[in-house]
Amino acid sequence: MQKISVFIFIFLSSVFYLHAQNVIDSPFAGSWYPKNGQMLRLQIQKYLNDDKSDKITDNILAVIMPHAGYQYSGTTAAYAARQIEGRNYSRVIIIGPSHREWLPNNFSIADVKYFKTPLGSVEVDTQFADKLRKLPEYKSLGYQTHYAEHSIQIELPFLQTVLKDFKIVPIMLGSLDDKTAKELASELKPMLEDNTLVVISSDFTHYGDNYSYMPFPLDNETKNNLAKLDMEAVSLIEKKDTSGFSQFMERTHDSICGESGIRLFLYMLPEDSKPILLNYNTSGAITNDYRNSISYAAMAFTGRWNKGKAEVNTDTSLNEDKPKEEWNHKERETLLLLAQKSINYFLNNSKIPSPENLGIEINEHLKEKRGVFVTLTENGELRGCIGEIYPTKSLYQAVINQAVNAAFNDPRFHHVSKSELHSLKYEISVLSIPYRVFSWNDIRLGKDGIILMKNGNRALFLPQVAIEQGWTLEETLRHLSMKAGLPPDSWKDADFMVFQAEVF
Repeated sequence: MQKISVFIFIFLSSVFYLHAQNVIDSPFAGSWYPKNGQMLRLQIQKYLNDDKSDKITDNILAVIMPHAGYQYSGTTAAYAARQIEGRNYSRVIIIGPSHREWLPNNFSIADVKYFKTPLGSVEVDTQFADKLRKLPEYKSLGYQTHYAEHSIQIELPFLQTVLKDFKIVPIMLGSLDDKTAKELASELKPMLEDNTLVVISSDFTHYGDNYSYMPFPLDNETKNNLAKLDMEAVSLIEKKDTSGFSQFMERTHDSICGESGIRLFLYMLPEDSKPILLNYNTSGAITNDYRNSISYAAMAFTGRWNKGKAEVNTDTSLNEDKPKEEWNHKERETLLLLAQKSINYFLNNSKIPSPENLGIEINEHLKEKRGVFVTLTENGELRGCIGEIYPTKSLYQAVINQAVNAAFNDPRFHHVSKSELHSLKYEISVLSIPYRVFSWNDIRLGKDGIILMKNGNRALFLPQVAIEQGWTLEETLRHLSMKAGLPPDSWKDADFMVFQAEVF
């Protein structure tokens, strides 16, 4: 009898343990917000009712929400929650900073099926999460680490109150450098659909001795100085100025805990999206004590994720696969002339020119940030090819820079000389933002540019390379492996990203 009792105890303990490992039952109930479900719902509803601002009628694809205790940030969080109330999202991606685990250039997703709050359980979109776990930036962390992180869990009761029938993807994000932020953004963005809401969980400035951040003294101007600092960051987000936001963080060392998530999101943001500031507040204003104050902002972003996704259409119809020509004849001529004259100018002046130096007028379309490659050929042979994959500069400036690089900085060739200028031919490839494919079989030969990645090695072919060489897909990938400094068959278990290019 005693043996049976021990067996039953062990069995029930095992079942309880397995259940616990599949569910994160929020430890913040009863401290950061009420533990009683009815009281919690009433509290959130009061916050929502207190917001008298107009509802946004356009589609909302993302919000920024704070993640402090509700007595401090609940009012501000409600401004974001109210704007998404009653809308139909089947998936909510929550990007929250990691406060306790050092995750340089990594993210993690809790390996559980549910998150539980006093308002019930929210299911994790495990199928989508499994796709993200294949990305090179993913790092697996233990159950306890995710259990103790509040940045994701604090958003859930608000989402449970205003939305129905949704699953979550809880991304705990580490600190990202700019290169990783761009790469991760290019991997995430193609996965997003119009039924997806992104929640960027972030507080803003943490001021005071407790946070080791006092860029100005504690005095009668602290409130105004805090607002000025926070509004500078908000203004850059409103302008969708990712580089400006990064420079702001470098210059001020502001203690915005979700700055990596904000920067990542800005790189993902569709061009037609409109950011809207909904509310701003500080814990200092709420408690009338600015010795240790945290700032909160709620923002919404209108637009659609899937606009312009024809580039990832796998339909092999010739007409549908033909890329849309984005640059008109005059703009193409301008860019080609920029490349030609920039090389000539550099030969004579030993410095990179401006369009004014070259007597070339630049329209607004050419000022858009785009990735670009410039290829030089001479008598049908490659003479230089260098570019930048990610859009960090205006297109016209990228063409100037990369034309000079192709002529003078391609390590495979000696510098272009004046005597060669008359025989050079110029080709410009304007790139879409790269995105990940999960199998080499998904690569469309001649239509997709290919980036191969393995063990820290990386190499790229433009879409036209395989066609010009007459290679099959397997031959292309073998050559790409060798270009990356890897054995020829390394492509079979490598990672791939693809992009499209408009070539002229």
